Amino acid sequence: MNETKDNGYFVLRVDSVQASVIRPLAEVADRAKELFLADRRNAAAEAEARSVSAAATQGKLLAAIAAEKQLAVTTTPAVTRSGGAQANLPASLVAKIFDLKPGESAVSAAPDGWYVVQLKTVEAPDPASDAATVRQVTDQLTDGIRGDILAQFERALRNRFPVTVRQQEIDRLL
Repeated sequence: MNETKDNGYFVLRVDSVQASVIRPLAEVADRAKELFLADRRNAAAEAEARSVSAAATQGKLLAAIAAEKQLAVTTTPAVTRSGGAQANLPASLVAKIFDLKPGESAVSAAPDGWYVVQLKTVEAPDPASDAATVRQVTDQLTDGIRGDILAQFERALRNRFPVTVRQQEIDRLL
């Protein structure tokens, strides 16, 4: 039995182990070719995305670069740290957006391809006009602090009252 980072537990039982077997090339050739070509296409798309991002960071507008290369450009609504989903953005890209300064760009991979983003502006929130978001942030901060205090309390209890896990007893019961 093992404890996870989020205070869950799991048990893993292995009933048998099978040695790996190399399958004949004729059996896997088509799949290997597909994977190879997909890897090449992905590498080419990444290179293209990085070149577009580099050009955008040097002062060109992303829309102008995309028009030259016949690529689609979409302007997203305002993005919050936790709200990239409303703009259909991968979480990895949303995280990068918050490291950018206006005019800078970033690249991120997603299951459906590569994304290039160029930050236009940073809009400061107005707490007075959005009470629901203020309440949401307050609740998130409260939950985070509560979790931190609980983790510290648990650590202090474990230090003061050491726990012994009798693995043999657990194994016997499972």
